[in-house]
Amino acid sequence: LSSTQTFYQFTALELYAVRPSDEELHQKAERLSKFLGNILEATPPGFGWQLLEDLRPLE
Repeated sequence: LSSTQTFYQFTALELYAVRPSDEELHQKAERLSKFLGNILEATPPGFGWQLLEDLRPLE
């Protein structure tokens, strides 16, 4: 019933002069996921959430 649901989006963006390797970016995403996961796990029952990783460069 998406017509009755409210959606929020949080985007973490990193700007860099030299693009780190995919492995470095993945490690950073993992650390952020663990940090946010602790916060999201404390949300009220019925509060749904999902973490996604997208390492594509913005052009």
